[in-house]
Amino acid sequence: MNTVKTINATYNKIVTVIEGSVAIVNGKEVEKGGKVFTFSKKSNFYNWAKLQDSMAVRVSQNINGFVNKMKSLGFDVEVDESFGFDHEVKAYCNKMM
Repeated sequence: MNTVKTINATYNKIVTVIEGSVAIVNGKEVEKGGKVFTFSKKSNFYNWAKLQDSMAVRVSQNINGFVNKMKSLGFDVEVDESFGFDHEVKAYCNKMM
């Protein structure tokens, strides 16, 4: 059984992160556990983010600033502009090897 760590975040005035894991059990996806982190300062979020390998982030403010900062931390960032409303995107961030 392989378990994959999942990180989903919402980047707004406060950054909320939900960290969990997904495993395949008998051919079905099973979500396990879960931790929720809230960062009231963006700098605290970026300090935490630079220790991660990948994450999906819903960004609804300062999209270009977020993308540039994540790139400066060593992430490759792919932005899905078809996600959500006009003012928000989903950014897929993976550490460049």
